[in-house]
Amino acid sequence: MKRISSNILHGLLFFWCPLGRISRRNYVHFYAFTWTAAVILAVWSAVTEKDALESFLFLLVIWLCIAFFMASVRRGHDLGYSGWYTLVHFWRFSNYLRLLAQTEGIPVPNDYGPPPAD
Repeated sequence: MKRISSNILHGLLFFWCPLGRISRRNYVHFYAFTWTAAVILAVWSAVTEKDALESFLFLLVIWLCIAFFMASVRRGHDLGYSGWYTLVHFWRFSNYLRLLAQTEGIPVPNDYGPPPAD
C-alpha cells in the first residue's frame, strides 16, 4: 500500500514534467487513482449547488486530466515513443492507453533516459 501511495504522490507532484520515463506499475497505479478521483470529483461537482465549490472541483478534475496526460507521455517514453504519439492517438485514446498499460518498457536506456528503477 505504501508503494501505491508513493506512486500516486509522485505522479501528482511531478505532473507538469513530461520528461523521463515511468514504469508500467507506476502508470497503472496513477491511471486508476486519476480516473477514480476525477469521477468522484465530477459527480460531487454535479451534485453540489455552491458555485465556488463547483468551480474548484471542476479545476481539480482538469488538473487530474492534465496529470494523467503527462503520465501517458512519460509512459510512451518508456516504450520508446515520442510524447506526440499521445496527441496523435487521442482520437483512439483507449487503444493507446491499453498499449501503455499492457506493454513492458524497453529495459535499456533510450533517448528519454534510463529505465525506471522499479
